[in-house]
Amino acid sequence: MEKALILCLAFFAGPACAGLSSAEQDYIKYRDADIAQMAQFAKSTDTKAVDEKNNSYLKELGTRLNSIIVTRTGEHGEINLETLIDEGGFNMADGLRYGAPNRVIFATTKDLFDAYLAANKLKADFFNPQAGEHLCSLIFDWDSAFYTYAAVPLEKIPAGWEARAWLATDTQDPGPEAPQDIIILARTKGGMVLAAHLGGVKGTRQFSACKTQWQQQEAKNEEIKNNDERMKAYDSNFNAYRKCYMENFSKKPNAFHPLQNQAAKVMDKMAELFD
Repeated sequence: MEKALILCLAFFAGPACAGLSSAEQDYIKYRDADIAQMAQFAKSTDTKAVDEKNNSYLKELGTRLNSIIVTRTGEHGEINLETLIDEGGFNMADGLRYGAPNRVIFATTKDLFDAYLAANKLKADFFNPQAGEHLCSLIFDWDSAFYTYAAVPLEKIPAGWEARAWLATDTQDPGPEAPQDIIILARTKGGMVLAAHLGGVKGTRQFSACKTQWQQQEAKNEEIKNNDERMKAYDSNFNAYRKCYMENFSKKPNAFHPLQNQAAKVMDKMAELFD
């Protein structure tokens, strides 16, 4: 039995992974075999040949996933894995991507998602904002982190679905900047696990009072000599900035309407593909 399946069964004591179809088990088996092959191949071959082999394996795995994750429209997705080599971008969530870079929908099956969580010893607290932040980094952007600000109410959710949306920011260096992202996490009545990332959203702006508050506190934090304490103070200041931002943003009349409209268009696309 492959490592991922062993971890899945050990972590969930069986039931969560018992539903893996033969096609899903084959995907995991071939993915892990390809990773092992690439680890050996990369030791003795030039970079161009390694990239070509890596891309060839990813293409084959993408074909397998498109036979497992089938849209209502017949649209095919691109494999979400960025590389099979243990480097930056390795171990992204198993699934497919649809759409453009700033409006991406991710889809996978419940059982593949559970297997991924188990192999990485993650809990499936899917709709918790902090868990959602971490999951979105594993799904969409290994090189930065997501930070949520506030829930965006979703006015139209397909029957039988669960879905949540948040105003967020996707950044390598969190600071006093207006959030310009929306993340959506959803489960369909058919058992699909979906996520969406909208970048460059319209309807947010900076609040000078919050930025000034940040700058004043950072000036004080610069006096902290201990690096660990300095980082804790930085994180605390960023959380205070997020709180200040949402207090000011929520005072705007109909503040969430532009965000709701943008999220609704993506929910409509999700439903078109998977409802």
